[in-house]
Amino acid sequence: DMTADTEEKTRRREELEADLTELEAMVQELLVYSRYETGRAPLDPQEVPVRASLERLVSKLPPDAPPVSLEPAADAPAHAHADARAFNRALRNLLANAARHARGAVCVRWWREAGAVVVAVEDDGPGVPIEQRERLFQPFARLDDARNRASGGVGLGLAIVRRILEAHGGDVRIEDAALGGAAFVTRWPSP
Repeated sequence: DMTADTEEKTRRREELEADLTELEAMVQELLVYSRYETGRAPLDPQEVPVRASLERLVSKLPPDAPPVSLEPAADAPAHAHADARAFNRALRNLLANAARHARGAVCVRWWREAGAVVVAVEDDGPGVPIEQRERLFQPFARLDDARNRASGGVGLGLAIVRRILEAHGGDVRIEDAALGGAAFVTRWPSP
């Protein structure tokens, strides 16, 4: 049957194209990761506006993403001292991660703490068990392979976030969120 044959070829070609797209994304992420890991990513630290950066990143989330609330502390710093591209990439990765695991809400809080600007991305998802938290920052680490593959992550997003923060002399850790899920807490240099 010619039509069945043509349909089968079309289906196989589409599958192949999807695989190639995934591979391309992975190669891109690997290159980014390796640049930060080896310290070859040129950083140009400047005053990055926290709220404006977050608003732009939130506006770029997919339409089916859960709502994101921005909640600066009363004395929240207006700027972080960071490379703008790296700052945006790290927070984009954390927002995408939170949106993927949230049941219905994501919240970003930021405040000043001991000479640092702290930005926390929280969700109301299942959270991350304490014994798994450190492992999540390793390249290709996943808590749930099947779910993550289906949602398009290549397993480098959080590893890149950690490398970016290390390159800035900051850090990232996972805590329990007030919303009930995970809170990814990043510390950036203060201007």
